[in-house]
This record gives sequence, C-alpha cells and structure tokens, in this order.
Amino acid sequence: MNWKVVNTAVQEIAAKPLALTYEQLEEAISPEHFVHIRHVRGGPNPEEVARALEAQALRLDTQEQWSLDTTNKLRSVDAKLDLILNGWLNRI
Repeated sequence: MNWKVVNTAVQEIAAKPLALTYEQLEEAISPEHFVHIRHVRGGPNPEEVARALEAQALRLDTQEQWSLDTTNKLRSVDAKLDLILNGWLNRI
C-alpha cells in the first residue's frame, strides 16, 4: 500500500493529515498482525487455534468412545432379543 496515496486521500476527505506513520499503517492493515493480536476464544491466533484443536480432539475421542460403547450395548441387547425370540418360536 502506498502511504502517500492514503495520506493524500485522508487529507482530501478529513482535511487533515494521516495520524499514522507508514510503519503504523502497514502494521494496522497487515493480515499477519491481525491474526497474532487476536487472543480471543475462537479467534485466529495460532495459540488459540492450537488450544481449540486440542479441545476438539479430546471431545472427538470422548464421542467416539461413547459411540463404540453404545454400539456394543445395542449389539448385546440385539443378541439377547434374538435368544428370547428364538425361545418363543421354539415353543410354538
């Protein structure tokens, strides 16, 4: 970005010079700077992304274990129902 162009535009619109130095403007519009200063929960900061991924991995492990346990319980109940049903059918 050309600081002189921005400064000229600000002077034309606001009737005063840009209050930022070239370096301040570059930092303010830098995507990298934007990402690194956002330390809010769910934000794009690398540390926050790592924390969120770790939390989701733990949640996924918990959900997968629940799914496995529930599937095994359902299979066990299904087998018991088959035994009961076969017992009734054999009485007929």
